[in-house]
Amino acid sequence: MPSLDQLRAEIDTIDRQLHDLLVRRVAIGREMASVKSSDTAPPYRPAREAQVMRRLLQRNRPPLAARVLDTVWRAIMSANLNQQEPITALLYAPDPGTRDLARDYCAGATRIDVVETAAAALDPDARATMRILPMITGNVSDRWWPLLFAGPVPAPSFQVVARLPFCEPEAPGCEALVVAAQPPEASGDDRSLFAIAGSPPPDGELLDSWSDTCVWHAVQFDGFHDQPPAVPRSAPWHRLGVYATPVRN
Repeated sequence: MPSLDQLRAEIDTIDRQLHDLLVRRVAIGREMASVKSSDTAPPYRPAREAQVMRRLLQRNRPPLAARVLDTVWRAIMSANLNQQEPITALLYAPDPGTRDLARDYCAGATRIDVVETAAAALDPDARATMRILPMITGNVSDRWWPLLFAGPVPAPSFQVVARLPFCEPEAPGCEALVVAAQPPEASGDDRSLFAIAGSPPPDGELLDSWSDTCVWHAVQFDGFHDQPPAVPRSAPWHRLGVYATPVRN
């Protein structure tokens, strides 16, 4: 059996190797910024991040906990992303849980600016890469999802692109959504969000309802969809976004 000093020496060697690899990985972020100089695709790719995490979680094994792996790689990906372009998040967090999710997701590298209202988070004139808001439910004090397509200053270019946390705990907890001014991408296992007027379709999961000139429902469907499945052709609808299905750890 190795001695304690030998085990400590092995840890020191591994730390140096890990550090060298981390430095190289973050440096690649700068190289990617140069390569992408003529590419119109946004640097923030939450679907790509979800694919990376799924592969890592599939190959993970004890004693490394999935939640720890998720925390470590979130920090790595956030640092790498900020090497390509400085990233800022607007956060509307009426509860501490949403604030904690945003802090974990941004992982220290991404700047977080806290705002007091959902409308401020979705202000199209505010410069930010992402906007983090509470999950769509019927129990919110500041209903924000109608602002994506209705209201005095609608933001039709904004769509949901991620859900937090991606690595879900066994016990249900706080959830949040990330909104960005970019179209969502398919990750291979996704859920699509739509605002649908009239009667909610039976195939979807009803999250919330809101009444304006008509009754709108926030409905969630499994899969990546450009339009809601099984909705009457005459029914008005708006896509609110798509996010990668979280992984249960």
